[in-house]
Amino acid sequence: MRYNIKQQVIAYLLILTGILSAANAQDIMRRPRRVEFSVMAGPAISWLSTASETFDNKGICVGGVYGVNADINLMPTNENYYFLVGINARHYFSKIQYIDKYDYFGTKKDTVSNILSKYNDIYLSFPTAIKLKTNPMGRFAIFGVIGMEHGFCLSATSKDEVTPLKMEEEKTFKNVNRTRQTAVFKESLYVIFGFEFSIQDRTKATFGLAYNRGLNNLFKATYKDNDGNRLDNINTITEEPLKAFYNSFEFQFSFVF
Repeated sequence: MRYNIKQQVIAYLLILTGILSAANAQDIMRRPRRVEFSVMAGPAISWLSTASETFDNKGICVGGVYGVNADINLMPTNENYYFLVGINARHYFSKIQYIDKYDYFGTKKDTVSNILSKYNDIYLSFPTAIKLKTNPMGRFAIFGVIGMEHGFCLSATSKDEVTPLKMEEEKTFKNVNRTRQTAVFKESLYVIFGFEFSIQDRTKATFGLAYNRGLNNLFKATYKDNDGNRLDNINTITEEPLKAFYNSFEFQFSFVF
């Protein structure tokens, strides 16, 4: 009899252990991954905003964005709260028209001209933001992101279409180096709204509409020319400081793996 009771206790313990193991395995299966990596790319629509009377924004331009991001789960037992970080490259284009002196013929003689500058700026950026996701609705989930983007200017060039106010011939200058005049850092408000679609297991595809609002001036207050002279970054006719802020909408497509 004692032997049968001992066998029953052992059997109950084995059954209980099996139940707890199965429950624990199901809980692990339900838990989201601690980190999800994604590869992102898409077109960007950008423009410059300015209150300066010197500049006249000439519309929007199409550029692009691509990079690698990571969603870090803030609550291991919950799939709604994440911290987003990443490394992205952003190609911004914009057009500004203004009147200023320009070294028209490359003779060091400035000529007052009507100038249309088409800027091409490349930034390496590091977003840091909070990401919130809804619970899955079938294969879909909706998410929102809000935070900051920290950008570093890698290069800044422009194509300048110059028309002197006198009757000289119009001339175009390509690949004008603007890196010395452009601010190295660009801080931006970073907001995304989108949805994700589960393809298979943990592989997902996402689409997001992102808004990027520059918070600091695109141009430096002062810069050094090729001869090492420090110059004020102003319109030489009106003596107004050059101020403009980048804005963009991005259509981001990514794969999560």
